[in-house]
Amino acid sequence: MKTHQVLGLMSGSSLDGLDLAICEFVMDGTKLHSWKLLDSYTTELPYFIKEQLYDPLSLPQEELDLLENELTQFFVEACRDSLSRHPGIHLIGSHGHTIKHLPKQKITIQLGDPKIMAHQLQKTVVGDFRQEDLQAGGVGTPMAPLADRDLFVGYDYYLNIGGIANISYAQNGDWHAYDIAAANQVMNYFAEKKGLKFDKDGDLAEEGNLSRELLDALLAHPFVLKDHPKSLDNTEVKKEWVEMIDRFGLSVEDSLYTFSEFLALLLQKTFATANKSEGKILVTGGGAHNRYLIERCSFHNPSIDFTPADQEIIDFKEAILIAYAALLRQCELPNFIASVTGAKQDVIGGRLCHPA
Repeated sequence: MKTHQVLGLMSGSSLDGLDLAICEFVMDGTKLHSWKLLDSYTTELPYFIKEQLYDPLSLPQEELDLLENELTQFFVEACRDSLSRHPGIHLIGSHGHTIKHLPKQKITIQLGDPKIMAHQLQKTVVGDFRQEDLQAGGVGTPMAPLADRDLFVGYDYYLNIGGIANISYAQNGDWHAYDIAAANQVMNYFAEKKGLKFDKDGDLAEEGNLSRELLDALLAHPFVLKDHPKSLDNTEVKKEWVEMIDRFGLSVEDSLYTFSEFLALLLQKTFATANKSEGKILVTGGGAHNRYLIERCSFHNPSIDFTPADQEIIDFKEAILIAYAALLRQCELPNFIASVTGAKQDVIGGRLCHPA
């Protein structure tokens, strides 16, 4: 048995902060024996970084390079804080902040340089996780089923409602996972029209009314109709989701109400695709705190148990995943599942950067 203390970093597309999870994994050879979450917290992104991350691809290359340097230094300082709390950390997994993900072109870009982080922190850092899967014919996402399979057993479905919503489940012995739709990025956009960072508890949505026309358009969206495996890029969310909804000219409340109904009904379709109409679901990500949205999901899917998970799992599942994926990369074990991403075989993904 060997014990590993690993720090995982996750910066999501909803820009609600950098999540950090310090995990302890006990490995029995090449098998995970046990694990536990030692500590977790979120560090808010500095305003000047957050503003640029709303539309980073509009920046000239020189400014984008500067943004990456600033974000890398922010990651370094956040890691130093964790290392001061937990000096036993020997490995860091950094997902970076995704600004472009175009699997057909085999392009994926995450800001945050793991090599610089390794040098400044004098710790081994794993980053750039998705490249190897793309080269093996996969779409490079989602990574979540790795944690679902090994760390969070006991559920039939795993739904993450972040900036983009994705789902995973096992079917006939194979794992399936894919992005299903835009999520918090859309809802936050409309909440911001009311001067709010997000629609707390779904209170704005609850005040709205259904637009049948918008609902039909969302259910007929080309991404929704596309077979999986599939993944959604942040730039596509802005152009093909937010702008499309905006064109209907609805009130904020009606837009949010209709979008909440859409997500709940989309889950109906997803469960039907999986041929499992009953079961227990683990809902994580910021959307798990949206009371009204979860109520609508439960209403439209009464045979699915939407009982909330522990707070730390809801908020830090992705950071925990990155810590585990980094450990597997260091151990030269696969951390991408071929049946999920569409790759030719399970893949060992990530750039292993040792201190200089």
